Amino acid sequence: MLTHLGLRGDFAIGASEANEVWVGETIVIRINTRGDGSLLREATLAARLAPEVRYPELLDAGTLDELTFTITRRVPGICLAHAWPTMDEAARQAAFAALLDALTALHATDPTGLPGDDEVFGPHVLPPTARLPLARSGFPDTDALLAEVEGFLRTPLPRGPQVVAHGDPHLENAMVDQRFTALLDLEWARPTWREVDVEILLSFAADPAWFVIEAYEERSHPADYADVPRWIAERTDWLDGPGIVDRVAQLHCVRHARMMDVSVPWDRDDPRDRRNALHHALLRTGPVFDPLLRVLGHR
Repeated sequence: MLTHLGLRGDFAIGASEANEVWVGETIVIRINTRGDGSLLREATLAARLAPEVRYPELLDAGTLDELTFTITRRVPGICLAHAWPTMDEAARQAAFAALLDALTALHATDPTGLPGDDEVFGPHVLPPTARLPLARSGFPDTDALLAEVEGFLRTPLPRGPQVVAHGDPHLENAMVDQRFTALLDLEWARPTWREVDVEILLSFAADPAWFVIEAYEERSHPADYADVPRWIAERTDWLDGPGIVDRVAQLHCVRHARMMDVSVPWDRDDPRDRRNALHHALLRTGPVFDPLLRVLGHR
């Protein structure tokens, strides 16, 4: 495809679970083979972003041989998640503050005409009832849990402000080069709950190894992200209004319920068994909710 696009030079394969990525000296090419239109949606959104979002310059986008693609200017640096283990506290706080600034600018983007929750199916499929009923497993403890999760997802909650949320703003989608340089991968961005971004950031801090590529799993430790919930809480508008914890809990359930494996018994000692995440969300406890409740209590 690079030849068909008329591109020459040396390209390295970039790390991505969602798209094929080719990284050149000055440009980055992303190719979507799923046929879901996500890259073209991202290109449409990119055209209206403020510079403060720090999205890389979009050079071209389109469809070739039924494959959609984008070409952006390559920005210097490495993923924030990959740099984090070697950064000191001040550098981490500055980089994370810059990430929140970029997300805040994205949230302020004009949503007019952008596809919403009924068209964009990222990590959080909304409304919370969209994928109900949940498939049963035949294991009594799992099925009892799923019934309770269904009841919770059917509970109407006060909605927070609707913004143009990123949809998947974990720290592999941010770049740093001594300083913050870019916010990447807006294919799941759409007008929706602001807590979509809050839930991902809190979940990343609670278990960063679950989000990073395999080469960085052993270097990604929750203790290194212990200050992240407090830094989010310092942006008072991010955690504003009644029901914030319940909204994050619903989103946590939505994200994990669609990806869990119920074909095996529930292992309550396995942190990667998504049924444990659902259980913690229902109780508002565990590695995501304990820090959130703690920082909210200290505001």
